[in-house]
Amino acid sequence: MRQISDAIKYLAIKGEEIYLVQGRVTAVDPKARVCSVKPIDGSAEIHNCLLQGAYGYAKGFVLVPKKNSKVIVGFLSPNEAAVLLTSEIEKLQLTTTGESLQKLLLDLCATIEQLTVSTPAGPSGTPLPPTIQAINNLKQRIKNFLIE
Repeated sequence: MRQISDAIKYLAIKGEEIYLVQGRVTAVDPKARVCSVKPIDGSAEIHNCLLQGAYGYAKGFVLVPKKNSKVIVGFLSPNEAAVLLTSEIEKLQLTTTGESLQKLLLDLCATIEQLTVSTPAGPSGTPLPPTIQAINNLKQRIKNFLIE
């Protein structure tokens, strides 16, 4: 986030304008947290558009746009752009120090799969096959929606 605030301060001091471009996503690299965008005005494709406040961060909140979705790109400098808005999201990533939302939810599913309950007749068994199948379906949906 520091790079964005520094760029805004720099532009304010220099009196330069921040400008926006509408376009469509042509390629996405979720690991590098960048994408390529083809402007709708026919100008040159914009590569390495940031999906996060700065390059190289492994933590934070990232919306990964769907390929061919419409986006608004803001330029932080003549050579550095960031996706500000997107019409469709492929996946999202929320990572804090040592923890990701995907890992947290998958760990919760694993705990539920092993759940036993105390009853007057003793501990219950693990969940029945329909419950296990529902949990497996939920885990797949989590993997499809979130990036670790």
